[in-house]
Amino acid sequence: KDYEFHVTFLFSANSLFEPLDKATAAQQDDGILCEVTIYPLETQRFVKGEITGYESKIDALLLSDDYFRLNEDRNPERYFRHTGPFKATSF
Repeated sequence: KDYEFHVTFLFSANSLFEPLDKATAAQQDDGILCEVTIYPLETQRFVKGEITGYESKIDALLLSDDYFRLNEDRNPERYFRHTGPFKATSF
């Protein structure tokens, strides 16, 4: 629950699909770039269609300001205190 995931796929140019839900797609010189951010406890539908090839990258990052704006009931100060940096005396 401490991370958000940034999911990026570069699909081959001849793939035929549509992005779903919060996913975005943009034509690039070398294919179609599709991205989505997944927050804790979320499930996101990504794409639907025929994929002929892809490269992928998934980054786990500490929760962003966007997450805290969307979840005002969460306390960012408490969260960042939980994730460190930790003092040597705490071990």
